[in-house]
Amino acid sequence: MNEPFSLAFARSSTFGTVAAIHLPSGVEAVTNEVLERLDPGERAIAAGLRGRRQIEFTGGRLAWHAARPGAGPLQLGERGEPLAPSGLSVSLTHKEDLAIALVGEAADGTLGLDLEGDARERMTIAQRVLRPEELERMRRLPERQQWRVVLLSFALKEAAYKAIHPHLQRFVGFQEAAVQLGEAPQATISIVTEPTLVLEAGWEALDGFKVLAQVRAKRR
Repeated sequence: MNEPFSLAFARSSTFGTVAAIHLPSGVEAVTNEVLERLDPGERAIAAGLRGRRQIEFTGGRLAWHAARPGAGPLQLGERGEPLAPSGLSVSLTHKEDLAIALVGEAADGTLGLDLEGDARERMTIAQRVLRPEELERMRRLPERQQWRVVLLSFALKEAAYKAIHPHLQRFVGFQEAAVQLGEAPQATISIVTEPTLVLEAGWEALDGFKVLAQVRAKRR
């Protein structure tokens, strides 16, 4: 059994460093011993949260510190997004049992990270997530492969929205993002309404049903 708030992994990726922290189940308050591992400002925010929100916030900050030790605290943006210290870009994501941080150099681009997947297949979201040409490609596949395409496309688009938010500062719909999937870690993605944005993308399968998508964005 994985120890709550212990390090699951920390490794290099194409876009920087990825680190993951094991999250506990349930909604029990985070112990003071764990909160003491946070920066004082982060700790003060975490102490004011409850339930899963406190658990996820704490896990995300611990993942950040594992990915870039000594870099200082993460601040909060206007919409609650994590803001890295000057010179760095960061993106956080979490699922039931993991919180993950992706950290890279801001000069290389802004980052987006998304973790998705469980035992459920929800094909009803396909028409909302996929563009018409993506739907057509998906429907030509054997049925057993179709949900994987929807899930990967969803994760990559969610990661892309995080990566491009600093550039656009607006809502971006699923139909604005076009995805072409390859074998892990290959994928391409573009924002069809924003041709001056250049996006790089990759993905990997994690234990169980999970997939982790990473995206980096820059202006041409």
